[in-house]
Amino acid sequence: MLTRRSHPHLVVVADLGATRLRVAALLGGRLGKVTTYRTADLDPTADGERPVNIVPGLIAALRAAVPAGERIDLVGIGVAAHVDARGRISGPRPSGLPDGPHLREAVESALGAPTLVDRSASLAALGETRQGAGRGARDVVLLLLDSEISLGIVSDGRIVRGAHGAAGTAGRLLLPAHRGVTGRDAQARVPRIGAAITDAPTGYVRLDELVGGTGLAAIFTDGTRPLELRPEVADRRGKAAARQAIEGWALLIVELAALIDPDVVVLSGGLITTAPGLAEPLRRRVAELLPSEAEIAAPEIRPGRLGPRAALIGAAIAARLARNTGLLRLPTAASVPGSAATGG
Repeated sequence: MLTRRSHPHLVVVADLGATRLRVAALLGGRLGKVTTYRTADLDPTADGERPVNIVPGLIAALRAAVPAGERIDLVGIGVAAHVDARGRISGPRPSGLPDGPHLREAVESALGAPTLVDRSASLAALGETRQGAGRGARDVVLLLLDSEISLGIVSDGRIVRGAHGAAGTAGRLLLPAHRGVTGRDAQARVPRIGAAITDAPTGYVRLDELVGGTGLAAIFTDGTRPLELRPEVADRRGKAAARQAIEGWALLIVELAALIDPDVVVLSGGLITTAPGLAEPLRRRVAELLPSEAEIAAPEIRPGRLGPRAALIGAAIAARLARNTGLLRLPTAASVPGSAATGG
């Protein structure tokens, strides 16, 4: 039977996205080797005749991360979905991941350890706040610039989730837009930013469609090469994509300054990782939109330091905090495999 400790010895953490799963163990507070799996491979028996179920594969990956001779004291899992304060999943999520509390309950039952489930972007923001680029700041927003755009928000050291766990779904923001000449086609243009193919309500376009990675690729590539945001070289498509991205991201940061007033905005995700040259023009554009005499203070914009490890580190921190404050408890004997109550 597990015993309660203020500082769990072995914490196993995972970050589950639509395309990949990362898993690692923290032994004595140090993050070990990160192992990556394809999300699509977590249910190897999927054949199209039954619903996909990736939970057993996720549990197997968590078990595989445990060093020989050790036992799991605590589990922290980040998922690409909305998650409320009780660890209940909702909204769009990786195929085969159940909604509600089922993931947390299944992991606790299988591993016999208290389990925290939260949104990956939120955990990454907590990781960067405690051990990365946001260190020393009280209010931090992690701007995750990837195939889609999302936020992780930390205020006074606490994750901000919203009522349903959807706080930070920035890519779904609607911007007023003009349709094409006929008014019936799917292309819409946002003044000063650019155009996008959209399925948003008439007169609007979603931020993801304009300046998320998938949206930018649909606009600026021909499908035969990857998107390259290249403002520093004479690449017509790359320069145009970079201009559109910078304008859209800058507008989002200005809106965050007005709504949340963060000390720091941390830039993270694949788009900024592959095009770090966009960071400085982005800072300049935010400064132009929020000059020093403005009533709203411009946040400091910093590149992330932890990269893809941020959500894993944040998962360990969040799980420890939840356990130490009594929000996570030991599974009951009846739910622990091998206990007398289960007859194992």
